[in-house]
Amino acid sequence: MTTVAHFSASVPSVAAARRFAASTLADYPAPLKAQVVLMVSELATNAVQHAHSGFTVTIEEDAGSIRVTVRDAGGGHPQVRAPGPTELRGRGLMIVEAIAEDWGVDERSDAKAVWFAVPA
Repeated sequence: MTTVAHFSASVPSVAAARRFAASTLADYPAPLKAQVVLMVSELATNAVQHAHSGFTVTIEEDAGSIRVTVRDAGGGHPQVRAPGPTELRGRGLMIVEAIAEDWGVDERSDAKAVWFAVPA
């Protein structure tokens, strides 16, 4: 099953993306749902803050996994950072890398998509 939602390039859209993920995964165990919602929040925040772009969240469910893709119209190649303890930002992809079973970036000339997968 695939579920898709589109969001504007605004801070309230990040909360809306979290609600979309939580609603889509309502029947999954709470710990798994919380992990997915956290990662969606991080990637949605990146789309708004760094890409300055609206974004699309796609959640694909199959028998053994959940794959989430956040696509925006921004350029650049997202990279995992190692911020210092006093830095307030820069941990989003570290969180995704730590929690997800797998993740990556798909780039096109007009958009990029950051995705992650977790066992269902």
